[in-house]
Amino acid sequence: MGGSVTPEFTSTGSEYFTFVMSTDSSEESIELDGSSSDLARQLFYRAKANDSVNQLELNEVPDTVQSRLDELHLDWNKLPGLAQRALLWDSGFGYTEDFTASSYTAADQTIQFPGYGEDYASSGSNTIMKLLLTSEFLLGRRIPLESLTFVKALSKGASGEVWVCDYAGMEVAAKRLLQMKEHKAEDVNEFAQEIELNASLEHPNIGAFIGVSWSSLNNLTMVIEYFPAGDLQRYLKKNADLLSWARDKIHMAIGVAQALEYLHGQSPPIIHRDLKSRNVLLTRQLEAKVIDFGISRGRLDSTMTGGVGTPFWTAPEILEGRRYTEQADIYSFGVVLSELDTAKIPFHDFKLVDGKKAKPFHILQEVMIGTLRPSFSEECPPRIRRVGVACCQHDPARRPTAASLVRMLQGE
Repeated sequence: MGGSVTPEFTSTGSEYFTFVMSTDSSEESIELDGSSSDLARQLFYRAKANDSVNQLELNEVPDTVQSRLDELHLDWNKLPGLAQRALLWDSGFGYTEDFTASSYTAADQTIQFPGYGEDYASSGSNTIMKLLLTSEFLLGRRIPLESLTFVKALSKGASGEVWVCDYAGMEVAAKRLLQMKEHKAEDVNEFAQEIELNASLEHPNIGAFIGVSWSSLNNLTMVIEYFPAGDLQRYLKKNADLLSWARDKIHMAIGVAQALEYLHGQSPPIIHRDLKSRNVLLTRQLEAKVIDFGISRGRLDSTMTGGVGTPFWTAPEILEGRRYTEQADIYSFGVVLSELDTAKIPFHDFKLVDGKKAKPFHILQEVMIGTLRPSFSEECPPRIRRVGVACCQHDPARRPTAASLVRMLQGE
């Protein structure tokens, strides 16, 4: 029978933490060294979040582990499952049922770390689990993975996929990394940061964060608001004839601009870096919701250099490899505005001097040197055209701010 476990930090500093074991006959503490094993610390955080797992059944408890238990007069078979696993990792052993590395999959087996050789790679799990379990934006927002029913795949990218799920009788969208045996630590870490960023945002024109779910870092899942109407690009393709600037499009444009105003007003400002019509979803009432903050960064972030985003929506200075600023988002907004007007993808009408359709390379080259900008239809209201032209200025300094953009669209 397993006992109860109370995880707590000791007074010796944050590198050390203890599991206080309350068994049937005694209460003892096992001190674990967080600098020895990040996985032991991960298990500690799981216990601190009131998580639990089944006990291990080992054919033989390693001598090093048994000697630590003997000193405290503790019985291995009476330790809770999380404490058993943490003690193994902290004592220099790896347990491969919960935390696999490379091709190791044998359950209930412990091997000393040197046995992993080149195949063992630190997953950075300590940092990731600490973020998931202690972030102020994620506290109380964990959803049991078994409460999600994956119904239908919506989209699939290079590293992630989005599904429609049923959660407590409600349709939600669930984003997760592609399902595979193992993920690169940096991919999981970036996704965890995306989840935290989404959880920190609260605005009527940004897709609402519902919760986060996982049973291991391989199935980390972000649960967000679901929009049956789909994204702006697809909606325009199917329903362009039903929309007008006066009734629908202006409200969509203002909604996206207000989302940018909110993002750029954070401290430090948050730059989306991949604003495009596919990343604007629509409610049944055609309210615009900006989504996908997978490559978003604060302006002070050291990784704010070029090379990300979707090319046709990317500002010329970013195509040249210069540093991201809020003005890059403003350019992307101008491109989205042209899509709203024409219901066509950017630069759909650009042709070479010989009349042939231009290839993406030629288009981006013209954008970089400032000789090509997104086009607007003859029916476009002059005020909207002026806003679009201002947003797509080649010189970033000449583009409006998000706040002034909102005012311009509202006719102020």
